[in-house]
Amino acid sequence: MQCSKIKFVVCLTLVLAGIAGIVAAEENPAAVVANNTKLLGEKKPIKVASPRDGLIRTFKKLKPGDRVEADQEIARLDDRLAQIDVERARIKLAAAKFELEVSEKVMKEAETRYDIALKAPRGTYPAEEIREKKLGMEKFQAEVDIKKEAVNLASFDVRRAEILLDMHVIRSPVRGVIRVIHKNRGEGVKALEPVLEIVPDKE
Repeated sequence: MQCSKIKFVVCLTLVLAGIAGIVAAEENPAAVVANNTKLLGEKKPIKVASPRDGLIRTFKKLKPGDRVEADQEIARLDDRLAQIDVERARIKLAAAKFELEVSEKVMKEAETRYDIALKAPRGTYPAEEIREKKLGMEKFQAEVDIKKEAVNLASFDVRRAEILLDMHVIRSPVRGVIRVIHKNRGEGVKALEPVLEIVPDKE
């Protein structure tokens, strides 16, 4: 009789534990994912942080337990000002290229005039005029060099603006399963603050 009582207590304990587990799963699915992680011996979760301060403008419809791919977009910060900076930088680059093109045409014209004066029969052009044509050609050559550097700098500004724009996107660094989500759409986030955690797949 005593043995039967022990068996009954054990069975009752197991049933209550199962009910508690179901309730916990409904109230906190992230905790269940964490427990499953421990049971399956999976890797330590990776905290996915925001690259910069900002307001989360869009957030993909994800929940704990969902799978994500490496480099998959998770969320995007408000990037409207960053987009304007990119457009402004591209306009400046286009203007710098146009100015370089104009300067190159002027330089070629100056080179042609100097070459004609230099190859003309002696006495056709006074020596002073030939020197002036040479100085003018060299001046325009220097302007072309300056405009080329301006184009290079404008190109760097475009690249910098594009990088800053891309820093408004929060991506998954690995392929795996979402363990817990810390932030949601409309919430502010600090640079390097975790937005969610992902359990990476086993290699």
